[in-house]
Amino acid sequence: MRKYFICFLLCIIPVLTCADVPIDPHHNKLIMQVVQDEFVLDHASVHSVNLHFNAAGQYDGIDVKLKAPAAERMERMTRDGISKRMNIVFNDRIISSAVIVSALKQEIIITGVSREDASDFMVMLRDYKPEEPK
Repeated sequence: MRKYFICFLLCIIPVLTCADVPIDPHHNKLIMQVVQDEFVLDHASVHSVNLHFNAAGQYDGIDVKLKAPAAERMERMTRDGISKRMNIVFNDRIISSAVIVSALKQEIIITGVSREDASDFMVMLRDYKPEEPK
């Protein structure tokens, strides 16, 4: 079974990213990012996760509730990262990139995750049991 993780990457980016400007196929770019911190959503950090539906009843992401120690770390990491760019990476691809304007807390809604990937992530959390330390 593949393992699915959602990572929050806190980056300092000294140049514009592709998410900030239209992509010009005639202009290649090399972007350097310095990752300052990382937060992985897995069994150790996630209390629960559910599909999220908007007011019209359409799927638009996942609701994640963090365990208390993880929520404290997420809040601290995002509070310290206010005004910095945060990428949300799912299965090795950036699904969202934004500048942090306030600290994230225990309950988070993540948009940009396909319904299939969200379901796979929820199955992984339900079925994957980490090995006990020896």
